[in-house]
This record gives sequence, structure tokens and C-alpha cells, in this order.
Amino acid sequence: MYPAITDVEDVITLNVGGVRHEVLWKTLQSNPNSRLGELPSPHTEKQQSNNVPQTKNVYYDRNPIIFNSILDFYRTGKLHFNADICPDSISDELQFW
Repeated sequence: MYPAITDVEDVITLNVGGVRHEVLWKTLQSNPNSRLGELPSPHTEKQQSNNVPQTKNVYYDRNPIIFNSILDFYRTGKLHFNADICPDSISDELQFW
């Protein structure tokens, strides 16, 4: 079971291909060297960087269906995809995220 959200300030909204995903920041920190893991904490004021968004609402123009599986990997440590998704698309998304 996933933990309850106890503080709305710990939530980051990711808009991936037009689909909103509300995620606990600490979930993204399970892979700190990844694109999502490098997002700044919602509690930390950091200097603006060219490659790291400084907002709790972040948009990525990527495939939202594949992103569901990527996000579940952050949550569970297990990577699963539907059989109807192209393996090349999966590979591209894994490299991006």
C-alpha cells in the first residue's frame, strides 16, 4: 500500500503529455540521479538553473501511457509494461527518464 499524503507541500504535479500525475517528492528521490530525482525539493529554494525546473508543476511532452509504468517503477522498484507497447518506445522513454 502506498503511504498517505500527509502534507500537500510534499506533492509535485507532473503533466506528462497532457495527463496530470501528482507524486510525492520523496517517491522521485528513490532514483536521485534520474531526471525526476533531480527535481528540487518543494521545500528548498534553489537558484534557477537552465535544466532543472523550479516549480511544483512541471510539463513534459512525453508519452503518458509509458510514463505510468515509469512512475510505478519509482514507487515499487519493479518495471512492468503492457504487451501492446512498442519495445523501441519503451527504450526511448527509459533513456529519457
